[in-house]
Amino acid sequence: MQKVSALIAGVLGSVLIVAPAGAGSVSLDPAGGTEAAVAAVEGAVARFETVFAGRAGCMGAGTVVFESLADRKGEYRTAEAVIVVNPDREVSTMAATVYHELAHHAMISCRAHRDPELAAAFYAAQDLPVDRSWFDGGSGWSGTPAEHFAEAAVMLVQGSTDGRIPVSAGAVDVLRRWVNGEPMPVIVAEPETSEATPVGVAQTQQSEAVATDESSAPALTNDSASVSIEQPSAEQVSAGAPQSPPDEPDAGETFDILRCIRVGWLQPV
Repeated sequence: MQKVSALIAGVLGSVLIVAPAGAGSVSLDPAGGTEAAVAAVEGAVARFETVFAGRAGCMGAGTVVFESLADRKGEYRTAEAVIVVNPDREVSTMAATVYHELAHHAMISCRAHRDPELAAAFYAAQDLPVDRSWFDGGSGWSGTPAEHFAEAAVMLVQGSTDGRIPVSAGAVDVLRRWVNGEPMPVIVAEPETSEATPVGVAQTQQSEAVATDESSAPALTNDSASVSIEQPSAEQVSAGAPQSPPDEPDAGETFDILRCIRVGWLQPV
């Protein structure tokens, strides 16, 4: 096992995500949703804000909207801080979708992805590879650390998930500690057996690198600066299909750092 310093280097990486700033509340645009859907989403937003009250000061304003997303449940559009819920899905699944997407909102607004202590503790609790950055989606949706974070939030708020990403009790505890501003659990690292290039250093020397900080998970759609972090369908996950977003030629295009910089979502540090 590589020591924790390697994890920190890999997670922090070399680019900076442009995120909404400032405290705010989450509003709901009911257009497009049924009465039952609106009620379910309103309740979910209120419950999330109660559980995440400890982060109210840094969580920027966001908006929940209803929009058809083919076979997907929802997505988070970071450029506009918009949480999208698919009104065509079962109302019973909408609360979990809201918790998941609001977790992305909280993570980015509160800069959780740039907290080395949180990263070390959460990665250890979920047994995530230390050379995989929060938004590295190269291993698919279920292998992306930011999605593990979002599913841990679902577990924290409602006590269960749909099981597509197993969430450990330790990961939920780490997230709870982060929400409430409590110290992270102590991580005991094993000694290194050999010298290795710090994680993230070699990657940033390559134009095609995809495993640096925040560079890769959000899917760029329609060649615009709009960015979305989306959930695949259960059928896609069970079939092991690549989790490429719609309107993208291939996964290599989706996770191209240089393209992210061109559209203005990522900025070199």
